Amino acid sequence: MQPARDEELAAVATLVAVTFENEPYVRATLGRGDGVALRLRALLELQLRDQYLPHGAVDVAYEGDELVGAGLWAPSDADAGPVLSRLARVPSYLRVFGRRLPTAIRVERESVRRQPRFPHWYLSMLAVSPDHQGKGIGAQLLEYRLARIPADRPVYLEASTPGSARLYARHGFVDMGAVPIGDEPPMRAMWRPATAFSAPRSS
Repeated sequence: MQPARDEELAAVATLVAVTFENEPYVRATLGRGDGVALRLRALLELQLRDQYLPHGAVDVAYEGDELVGAGLWAPSDADAGPVLSRLARVPSYLRVFGRRLPTAIRVERESVRRQPRFPHWYLSMLAVSPDHQGKGIGAQLLEYRLARIPADRPVYLEASTPGSARLYARHGFVDMGAVPIGDEPPMRAMWRPATAFSAPRSS
């Protein structure tokens, strides 16, 4: 486990896109069918360079020379950069979402509405290559970053599958209820209090 370097971001975007292209949140915002993975990769490259690498954390896991996992994290109070710089990126995001932009905004607004209003860290995506799932790589990535988040900062995330919710529960996260995402199965809002972390329970 290690922080990602700038030259790894394209590979990270590809890995996360392949892993998440059929997740409920992605289907709700980008739709289904051909081209979703490519648009998701383009979106991730924008977010990695604009948000996660400069203002948050991007962690990667390798087996030998093969990238097999990645975690995308951001503090809730991160500086998004100058207004003019943010506006310059708008056309790129419009190209990614196209006609689905209004739907994506509604889904994102619902997610943001349920996030805590005080400073915390947010786990956006924890991805493990489909060929390497079931080996504990996701747990290792999670533990790597949790060990580096200041003790006074809680952590928030949204689990998109029952399996991921169980992983997070083993690491001290509490289920805070459903997060609706349109016609897709809801995600689960999960919360790890700053002062209530204990070692993960054995499964």
